[in-house]
Amino acid sequence: MGKLDRTGGPKTDVAAGRGPVQAANMLRALANPHRLQILRLLDQAPHTVMDLCERLSLRQSLASQHLARLRLDGIVAAERQGHHVLYSLSNARARAILDILDVERPASPGSTRRGRAAEALDSRA
Repeated sequence: MGKLDRTGGPKTDVAAGRGPVQAANMLRALANPHRLQILRLLDQAPHTVMDLCERLSLRQSLASQHLARLRLDGIVAAERQGHHVLYSLSNARARAILDILDVERPASPGSTRRGRAAEALDSRA
């Protein structure tokens, strides 16, 4: 029998666009300003929980809860390095999602991250 996700349904690759329940869960995970701030920092470089707390003025417990949710939905990956855990975006598709949500950059196709994300999505269609 295949693996089940937290909803009891079959586990699918949300980032690959499979599974409407998983996609809805991922969108809910992204619908939080603190999580979006965390993701923007992780898009620049991997960070520890304490790095994120200092940069965003968040309590450690709150930052950890947000990271746990983002990991659960496959948006963030964690890698232990000694006594620390470094968090980063899980893959290029997570980065493309961030690019689509980024409304602060000009939309010049190919010259911005947002434009490259749009081109990548168009090529998949």
